[in-house]
Formats: sequence, C-alpha cells, structure tokens
Amino acid sequence: MWRAGSVRGWKGCLPEGRRSDMARKSRKKLNGAVGKVEKAVLFRAGLYARLSYESGVNRERGTIETQMELMRGFVEGAEDIVVQETYSDASFTGTTFERPGFERMMGDIRDGKINCVIVKDLSRLGRNYVEAGNYIERVFPFLDVRFISVNDGFDSFRCGTDLSMPLKNIVNEYYAKDISRKVTSALNTARAEGKFVIKLAPYGYLKSPEDKQSLVVDGETAGVVKRIFRLFLEGNGYGRIAGILNGEGIPCPEVYRKSRGLPVTGHKGCVEWTGIVVKRLLSNEYYTGDSVHGKTGGKLFGGGSGGGEDAGGYVVRDTHEALVSRVDFDRVQEMKAEQARVYNGKRAEGRRCAAGRNKFKKKVVCSDCGKTMYLFRAVSQEGDKFFYGCSSHNRSRKVCPYRHKVMLEDLEAAVFGVIRSHMDACLDAERLVRKLNAGRQGMERYRLMSRQAERIRERMRQAAGKKAGLYADFAERLIDGKEYAALSERYTKEAEALSAELERLLEERERYERDFHIEEGWEKTVRGFLGERELTQGMVDAFVTRVSVDRDGNCEVVLAYDDMLAELLGAVREREAENDEG
Repeated sequence: MWRAGSVRGWKGCLPEGRRSDMARKSRKKLNGAVGKVEKAVLFRAGLYARLSYESGVNRERGTIETQMELMRGFVEGAEDIVVQETYSDASFTGTTFERPGFERMMGDIRDGKINCVIVKDLSRLGRNYVEAGNYIERVFPFLDVRFISVNDGFDSFRCGTDLSMPLKNIVNEYYAKDISRKVTSALNTARAEGKFVIKLAPYGYLKSPEDKQSLVVDGETAGVVKRIFRLFLEGNGYGRIAGILNGEGIPCPEVYRKSRGLPVTGHKGCVEWTGIVVKRLLSNEYYTGDSVHGKTGGKLFGGGSGGGEDAGGYVVRDTHEALVSRVDFDRVQEMKAEQARVYNGKRAEGRRCAAGRNKFKKKVVCSDCGKTMYLFRAVSQEGDKFFYGCSSHNRSRKVCPYRHKVMLEDLEAAVFGVIRSHMDACLDAERLVRKLNAGRQGMERYRLMSRQAERIRERMRQAAGKKAGLYADFAERLIDGKEYAALSERYTKEAEALSAELERLLEERERYERDFHIEEGWEKTVRGFLGERELTQGMVDAFVTRVSVDRDGNCEVVLAYDDMLAELLGAVREREAENDEG
C-alpha cells in the first residue's frame, strides 16, 4: 500500500577507467573465438494448419500433423525464420474466420509474439475470397507480418504482390460454395422424402437399426414424453413438471443418452430435468409424427441461419409414429403462448419497479454455487418487496441445493455500515500513525532507514562500476567469454537484489514520515464519501467488490480496499509495540 518510486533499472555513475576487481591475468595463448556466432533471426513464425474434417480418405494426405511437418521442413531451409508457436483448427470450415486457433494466432500477432505466418497453402488460411484477401493484402502488411504459403510459393516478404493470389482465392471460394450447394441439395432431397438426416433423434425416439434415416419409438422414454404433455395440459408449469420427474429419479435426456452410449447435445451442466428442458420438449413438433425442416436451418457456407416457413421451411406429414396428437400439441402451444404473454408482462412491470434499485448488479453471489444472484420483486398486501435470490437454485436443486435470499433493504443497511466502519478505521489509523511518527522514536527510526538506504545506493554504484569494467578486461583479453558472461550475470543479480532491498526499505520508511498519508486513490475515495448518510450507487461502485450470501441469508462483504486497511492496521500495531518496548 505504501508505494515507493521503483529503482529497478537505476544506473549509477561509472568511474572512468574502472576495471573488474579480478586479478589481471597474463596469457600467451588466447582462444581464436570467444563463442560461436549464431545466425541472425529476423522472423518469429507461427505455423497455422486447418482441417475441415478427418476421414479415411484424407487421414494420411492432409492431417494437421502432415501440414505441420511440411511447414517445419520449409523453415529448416530458411535462414531468417524460427518457429515460435504452432496453431491449428480441426473440424472447422474455411469459409469463416471465427476459429479458436486462428483467433489465438491473431492475438499473439497483436501481442508481438510472432511476426510471420506460414500455411501449407492458401486454402488452409481460408476459402472465403474477400476475407482471405483482406488478411493477405491489408491486415498482415499493416501489422508488419510476413505471410508465406509454402505450396503456392508465395512469400510477401520476398515476392511482393502476386497477381495470381486473388485468382486462387476466388477458386477456393467457388469450391466451398459449390460443395455447400451440393451437400444442401442432397439433404433437402432426403428431407422431402421424409428421411431423418439430423444427428440426434428427439428424446422419445431412436434411429432405426435397419435405416439410420428413419425414426422408431423408444420404449423406455416415449411414455415420459406423453406424460410431460399430459402434465402440462393439466395445468402444471415447466418447473413443477421438472421437479416431479427429478423426484421420481427419471434421467433427463442428456443423462439418458450418455447412459445408453447415444450421441449427446454437449450442453454443459445438464444433469437433471429443468424448466428449460421441459419447455424445449413441449415445442418439438416431431412428437406429432411429422418432420419439420428449414425453420431454423443453417447454411454450410458463410454461416448464419435460415428464417421461418417463408425462408423455405416445410413440414413432411406422417413420417414416423406420433407420440402426441396434433390436437393436444396445438393446445399446448396455445397455453405456452398465453403463459409467455403473462410472464413477459409481469417481468416488464417488475423491471420498471426495480429500476434504480439494483445497486449491487452483478456483485451479489451465492456462497454455495458461486453464481450471480438477481434482484426479484415480491408483491404482497403490504407493498412490493425486493430481494436477491439465487436463480441456479430455482433451475436445478443439484446445481445449488439451498435457497439463498436476502432482502434488499437489509443488504443496503449492512453494506452501508461496513463501509462506514471501514472509512472511520482508515482515518483513525492514519491520524495515529502521524502521531507516532512525530515522536522521538519515530524520527530516529526514519533517520536510521535513510542511512541504510544511502549505504545500499553506494553498494549499487560499486556493483555497476564492476560490471562496466568487465568489458574492458574482456577487450584486453584478460578474461575469456565464459568468464565475462559468468561475472556479468553475477553483478546483474547483485544489482537486482540491492534494488529490491532498497525498494522495500523506502516503502517501509514511508510509514515513518511525519506527514504520513494513505495511498492517494484510497484517501480520495474515503474522503469523498464521508458526508453520505445513506448508501449510494457511487459508494457501491467505489468500495464493494463482492457480496457473498450463504444459505441462512448471512452476508460477507468484500471491499476494494480491505487489503490496504488490514496492512495499515498491522502497521499501527507494530508501531505501538515499538513504543511500548522503548
């Protein structure tokens, strides 16, 4: 908390003609060279490889490892390039540049870690002509990055602008679009014939063992689907239905698929039934026996998604056995729409009422699950009440088994009291330190540390002088290169240790200054809010880092300057102990 100006990198005055303190050596035979001269390295390269997918056809010809091996072989024959880092994206299309490996490489370029990008060929960088050309012709040159495509023989550093580059980009983009059109056409044909071409069968169905593009009823889960629709039609909400299923130990779709070795969606944290899972299931039109295509379809080239029915969506009737009648399904959708209308209205009203009250937004967390707690409104005859609650508990008892709740007015009062106590303790400690420093013992301690600091500075000047004299000894061949390096490292470490010792001493000496002040930003914050009589948004923003709420509603308030106050109070106790001993 007490900051002293850094003295790292300080350079003392070097006495003219200074030499090493080693005894001079007379040598009749000297080595012809001090050390081997390494080749100059100008470019730190990042090797980038990409593979759309890996199959038996391309496993030997185009794997990530094969691309890396080719690029490393190229670098071995280059005198001005070394491999700094490797980057790769497996199972990522070249039509988009939103790839984790590519984004990591661009981050390292911006950080200055690499200044050269090498790819096997242009298509590995990307198959989108506009974007790939933008990187090659604009982004990389602007960032002073050398770009090399090994198989295309392109090197931006040596070749300049190659007019064949845009043409190859156009060919790559055309190839990607052509493949996209052909694959999409084949999928649309299969869908129109009523075939199931999606990876995951809906919960309640399985892919037929005889025909993977046909659905058959799953005897273990079909009854669960029918029951969920029946419970909802009887007036049970999403959360209540989820609670019933969890209470009976029925595994949720993700857990069920994993237990049967079936493909899974990959949703993280999906370990039991939740209201969201139930709501999603109730919206699935496949349970009527129809296949729905194109309503949320994606495009293979360029990303994005299709629209609704107007964008080409269509329904193929009676493609598999129904689990729910069309009448019941339509009734469920009407009930869902009405519930959504009522819920959204209440939510909007709650937000209006809570406007300006949520001082602790994103600062209140649950002590059990660590998730952010949100501000809720409770309507009663006594008027609206606001409280922070754990939303994870409402969604899943396994994620957060306990209900955490704290009333807003109680939290505001508690936090205001903590901040007031912090400010009072801070100013009281500051005044006490000044009083102690004005005494005889405090002044003697300050003078003692000042003398110690001057002795350290003198030792730093001596170490710098010794290091400066090394080169003269080396130039006169009194020491060889190995001895020069060892002694230079020794004096450097000595200087660094002295610098750290001086910085620590100066920081400690600040505690004994007669005009002692706490850290400037902290003092300004404390004095700026001394006159407040109630908690304000500004106080929360300036002081509060986090509020943790336990299952009983008890709160732990963590303030931004807690560590500084603890250090200051520790210094006060040390000073008082010194006075008692004196």
